[in-house]
Amino acid sequence: MKLIRIGIIGAGKNTREKHIPKFKAIEGVEIQAVANRTLESSKKVAAEFSIPEVYAHWQELVENPDIDAILIGTWPYMHAPITLYALENGKHVLTEARMCMNYAEAQSMYFAHLDHPELVAQVVPSPYTLEVDLTIKRIISSGQLGKLLAVRVDDFGSFLPKAALLHWRNDRKYSGLNTMAMGIYYEALARWVGHVQWVQAHSHVFLPRLKEGSYEVTVSIPDYLSVQGEFPGGVMFNLNLSPHTAYGPRSGFYIFGSEATLFFNRKEKQLYMASHGQTALELVNIPENEKQGWQVEADFINSIRNHKEVVLTSFFEGLRYMAFTEAVHRSAPTGQRVWVPQSGEDF
Repeated sequence: MKLIRIGIIGAGKNTREKHIPKFKAIEGVEIQAVANRTLESSKKVAAEFSIPEVYAHWQELVENPDIDAILIGTWPYMHAPITLYALENGKHVLTEARMCMNYAEAQSMYFAHLDHPELVAQVVPSPYTLEVDLTIKRIISSGQLGKLLAVRVDDFGSFLPKAALLHWRNDRKYSGLNTMAMGIYYEALARWVGHVQWVQAHSHVFLPRLKEGSYEVTVSIPDYLSVQGEFPGGVMFNLNLSPHTAYGPRSGFYIFGSEATLFFNRKEKQLYMASHGQTALELVNIPENEKQGWQVEADFINSIRNHKEVVLTSFFEGLRYMAFTEAVHRSAPTGQRVWVPQSGEDF
């Protein structure tokens, strides 16, 4: 078995809690090097996980000829430049979600991957629905829902905070066009029903200024978002997100059909269904063989070793949810309909 050596760029919470332990548990995989935001933090991570090499600059790590694959655990602003340099240097790439800052960066990443088909390029998948994805797809394909009519996604939160601090997700220079959990939700539902053809969006910023240390920073990323759209076949789409709307509808996914309705409660992680003649949603049993769970690291290594096609989540799927993200951003200022590119073409 050929040894696969991994270099880590960006060792935040998710990388330390999931990616590093999961990779270290795979036979024939070694974490060779790490480059975090500072040399001091890189050394700390290396000591904690017995990683032999530490780099002050991520470019030097990528250029190491002994490293086979790169895990990008940074915030979205670095995903595209690191990916492009890694592919150019012959490295397989697993990048944390969201894929990148905007659709133009997603195009550059996707087309660079097409130029290097021998290399695996994967985005860490949306985790919200992993244990129910196969069951939902089976129910839809079986025809139990009848004709699909509409899909609705809700994610509401609590009251406005008394003291609001700036988080990198609220900062465009780090997060780009990514907005709250929009991309995570959209990626998940696209596994079941495909991609929307157009969107109309409305957004608002309830907290336009957030504290960063002793300063206040102007925020332009919305904390309220409503999106309408349409899937092929006339299936309607509605998404509503805000962390500042207390006691709203339950957070999760509704799939409405002519014969039945599915509801996945994201916080409970339970799937419910109701058909004609029923008076309430009833819990759906998820067969053990349909529970996928978190296995992104094993999938990535399997794709490298066995030349398997990436399923969750390919750069093409990442490109498509970034097209949706860009379309929402373009529509929100006016509420006008924006068509969503489907195959990498420009807007």
